[in-house]
Amino acid sequence: MIFRLRTSKETEEILAELKSKHTLTPNIISRLAVGISLKQEPVTKEHIESTTKKIDNSGLEFQRHTLTGENEIFYKVLMENYCKTHLTDEEFFPVHFKFHLENGIKELKSNMEMCNNLENLIKELLRW
Repeated sequence: MIFRLRTSKETEEILAELKSKHTLTPNIISRLAVGISLKQEPVTKEHIESTTKKIDNSGLEFQRHTLTGENEIFYKVLMENYCKTHLTDEEFFPVHFKFHLENGIKELKSNMEMCNNLENLIKELLRW
């Protein structure tokens, strides 16, 4: 079982920027990004795994529990439902979790820039 995930440098920079603007911690921002990615059009397990291999690992390091907390099983089930197949622990974390974090962070940044404050962002996300 793998207990660490390292983001790309670009994601680290986006997390730092969003943290300073919205006073949310990087782990909360990351969870929002994962949720946004899971709402997008599904892609195959193979696509997720090949895409994740191409993403650099020079960014912020997270512990597994920091990102998933007590809800790890829910994240895993959501990701299995997304790609319509069973995931091993090693596939789920860090591979699929990292894919969804990296995939959703740019969309989250765009949404946060359109919203003036955190309350408006949450209202926007709930409309999805």
